[in-house]
Amino acid sequence: MRSQTKTAALRLKALSLFTGAGGLDLGFAAAGIDPVACIELDPVARQTLARNRMHWNLLEEGDVHALRPRELLRCVGVAPGELDVVFGGPPCQPFSKSAFWPHGETGRLRDSRASTVDALLDIVDVALPRAIVIANVPGLIFRSRLHCP
Repeated sequence: MRSQTKTAALRLKALSLFTGAGGLDLGFAAAGIDPVACIELDPVARQTLARNRMHWNLLEEGDVHALRPRELLRCVGVAPGELDVVFGGPPCQPFSKSAFWPHGETGRLRDSRASTVDALLDIVDVALPRAIVIANVPGLIFRSRLHCP
């Protein structure tokens, strides 16, 4: 009984990137994983979070490209290796099938909007979380058969 109580009280820590309106965050929180901070650029999504999740730590700087990973960790009070998970859904347009249909190809990592994936991985590289979750579209891992060796 004592170990069950101890386990139930244990709350894991996360960092939420590309928070949007907070859907992933709500799921993680329900699973006992609390975001120490949320990062979101879109003004409408930020308003939604500010109105509905006032207790969440929505960082003033919402652009992942403007954040230096080490300063970000210091700002939210965690050291490398202390986060249980970094999660987020970077913009999917560079990898989406809807971008493929008009031209038969997408820019994928050559698309300037794909730099958000790099920014996420830069943060992961410094934060050293126990896990990462990247919510995106299947095209993120798609590799054209025409270009495969």
